[in-house]
Amino acid sequence: MVTWDLYLAFVPVTLAILLIPGPTLALIAVNTATRGRRSGLQTVCGVAAGKALIVLCLIGLLTSTLAFVETYGTSIRWVGALYILAAAVRAWRSTGQALEETKHREGRKAGAFMQGFVAASTSPITLLFLATQMPSFVDSGLPAAPQLAILGGSYMVAALAVELTVVSFVVASSKWKGVSRAGQLGAKGSAVCLFGVAALVSPLSAGVLV
Repeated sequence: MVTWDLYLAFVPVTLAILLIPGPTLALIAVNTATRGRRSGLQTVCGVAAGKALIVLCLIGLLTSTLAFVETYGTSIRWVGALYILAAAVRAWRSTGQALEETKHREGRKAGAFMQGFVAASTSPITLLFLATQMPSFVDSGLPAAPQLAILGGSYMVAALAVELTVVSFVVASSKWKGVSRAGQLGAKGSAVCLFGVAALVSPLSAGVLV
């Protein structure tokens, strides 16, 4: 159902993207720090629901456009590589302000679950990452739908693990500055990984020149 070489290459790409402190992780951290563990977990559930919606829609779309993906596979890999490179640059330049900005922007009136759902389902980061990367890790010699389902499911599991870790870390942290500092360090580490990932997923890694 899946080519393990491709799957094992997909895992580090996914983790590197998920570890970048962005609006979704910032929202989870903010709600946990300001409202408590329960609110943080509700936000995680909302985020998971929003991401699940995107994953299901993309699986259906990519399965029905497999011929297009196979025809323009090299171009799609270039788009994916450039997207990851842009994410790496953004992560490297991150100052951890996403956490503080979200802290001041988010109010207490909206439900935590709905906040998480809206933030995740409208996130261009998740959409662009999955749309450009999942086709690159699909073996054209095998049925596409099962492979996309495994890749999408793996992304969901990894995202949930990262988000629950954020909740646990914030609950254990006694100072907001500590959370922001950790976000900065995480962004730098993710940036280094992403620069390498961008090279690996580009067509050049397979000796394909366009």
